[in-house]
Formats: sequence, C-alpha cells, structure tokens
Amino acid sequence: MKVSGLKELQAALVQLGGKYASDAAKKALNDASKVPAKAMRQALPRKSGQARKSIRVRTKPNNSGVPQAFVGSFGRKAWYIRLLERGTKAAETDVTKTRKGRIRNYKTKPMAFNGRFAMSRKHPGIKAGNHLQGAFERSVPEALKVLKQRLREQIIVQAFKKSRSA
Repeated sequence: MKVSGLKELQAALVQLGGKYASDAAKKALNDASKVPAKAMRQALPRKSGQARKSIRVRTKPNNSGVPQAFVGSFGRKAWYIRLLERGTKAAETDVTKTRKGRIRNYKTKPMAFNGRFAMSRKHPGIKAGNHLQGAFERSVPEALKVLKQRLREQIIVQAFKKSRSA
C-alpha cells in the first residue's frame, strides 16, 4: 500500500512546531483510530454486547513525544475477547484430580452445569475467529484517508491558534 501526501503534511507539522504540532497530530490520529475501532466492534459476535462496548481507542505519546494510538479491549469486563480471537484447545476436567493429575485426598463434590451434576466434563474448545485482526486490516485504507484529511484540517486550525497567540 502506497500513501501519498504525508510528506507534505509532515513538513507542515514540523513548521508548526512544539505543542501545536503535537496537538494536531494527536487529534488527527484519534479521529483516524475511530474507523478501525468501529469496524472491530461490528465484527465481534454479539451475545451480551460487553465485548463490543469494551473496544476503545487510546492515544498517548511514546518516549520521543510522538503520539501513538492503540485500538483494542482495555477493560476487564470483556477479558474473553482473546479467547474468541485466538481460540482455545479442547480440554477435559475431572473433579477427583488436581491440575497436576494427582488424585485429591478428600471427598469431592460434583460440578453443576445447566442444573445437572457431573464428576467430569469435556470442553470441545473454541475455534479461532480472527474477528478483530481481519476487521482492523480491512479498515486501514479508510483510516489513512481520514488521517490525511483530519491532519490537513488540524494543521490549519493549529496554525490559526498559533497566529492568534503570537
């Protein structure tokens, strides 16, 4: 993928300099990051809606002061998103044994599943979905278009602010 026009925008940011350039870049990056976030929300399967609500955009500067955007699930409520995205392998649990395979030395109680009791269960695993990664990759070209447009707008706005404060 080839992107044209960003060198001119970068030169304009350098000309703005300082706080004005970082504000313009941060606001433009934040707006452009909303495109993949929206696509990722729509790609997730909807059961309770908690996973979709947890997709957020975070923008913060790196060590050299350049703004970076992060798109993903940052909360603890939808911790299972990684299981939907990457999948899990099949597993069998047994109440009478520990995780290391040793037999417990006390009388165990059966597990309850859907109102029924059992001493063991077999989980078939979860097939990997690749919902988020695919949606992100499909939305990158549109996000770059939004980034260029918003960056042009923000450079003009920040240049106006700089001229008024000077």
